Amino acid sequence: MFSRNRTSALTWAFVVAVLSLALVYLLKLRLGKGTQPLALGDRPIPAPRDTGEITIADTADDLKRIEGIGPKIAAVLSAAGIRTYQRLAQTPAGELKQLLRDRGLRLADPATWPEQARLAAAGQWDEFERLLQTLKAGRRA
Repeated sequence: MFSRNRTSALTWAFVVAVLSLALVYLLKLRLGKGTQPLALGDRPIPAPRDTGEITIADTADDLKRIEGIGPKIAAVLSAAGIRTYQRLAQTPAGELKQLLRDRGLRLADPATWPEQARLAAAGQWDEFERLLQTLKAGRRA
């Protein structure tokens, strides 16, 4: 069997390993708080308040369901902190247009995106589908 010194050394190694893992976990928790999202131009995007609770607003919606938004624009919106239909609905079209210009995306027209997002956020999918039938590339046809 193991000698007493070897068992003692293994016990200490285990204790050190557990404490090291706990320290790494606590550091990751601490460093994760207070980080800021990407900024739009010169204006920083305010970080969401950390209440410690996970809410529905914390989950991202599929913004590609909005007519005129593809994967590239969805990535730009997400990087700007616009990840939900609710947040998109609250963002004025002019601000969205400026965001796209700042990222070199000049062809997209976000004029109807907040309206589409309001319907999606409210779960009014029938009205959303009716609106989509009147749009082409996010613009009224």
